[in-house]
Amino acid sequence: MTLLQPSNEYKATEAVCLSSVVDNTVEDCLKIMDKIASKEVNELDSGEAVEISSFWSKGTCLLIFLRRFGCRVCAHHTMLLNELLPALMQRHIRCVAIVQEKEGIEDFKVQNLWNGELFYTLDKSIYADLGIQSSLFCKKSYTMEANSIFGDFHGDMYKLCGVFVVDETGQCLYEFRQNGFTVSPDVQTIARVCNVPYNGSSADEENCQHKKNNNDPSSSTS
Repeated sequence: MTLLQPSNEYKATEAVCLSSVVDNTVEDCLKIMDKIASKEVNELDSGEAVEISSFWSKGTCLLIFLRRFGCRVCAHHTMLLNELLPALMQRHIRCVAIVQEKEGIEDFKVQNLWNGELFYTLDKSIYADLGIQSSLFCKKSYTMEANSIFGDFHGDMYKLCGVFVVDETGQCLYEFRQNGFTVSPDVQTIARVCNVPYNGSSADEENCQHKKNNNDPSSSTS
């Protein structure tokens, strides 16, 4: 897989920051989380407000930023990443999903797509600070339909999703910013940077094949 360096324009779909990258790239990775570290999100059930930096203050954290619970694309992402949760939790890696709308939570829970922590925020600047883009709405659902993931297209139809792995210093070990509604995070790479096993799934294989068919650079190998 080709590892792309993050840029200020956030043009890369995926980026992995390892110890071998140049210093200024590591600094860029640190600055990304600095922008949102002191901002607060609310625990879904209790409403308790917590600083985002608390998620990684004691160790590595997987952060997923979703559009809304009823979104089929978001459901697909959480379904893929949920397969990693047992291994991540065994390594004491905190797994947190954050959404900018609460609508659709009951259906989301019924489908049992995510067994990690759930938070919400009404502060859309968090998404902007992370460089999570907006895009023209697209209803392509090549794997969502195949895996019988149900949902709707209400709410902010233009906001995309993001996935980040952050260590206890606030450095991003992995960054993914969606640049289209049919692009998904690379679960195999997330497993690698978190040092957990992953054997792949049928849904993940379909996603990789879709990337190859559409010449997505994030699916290339080196």
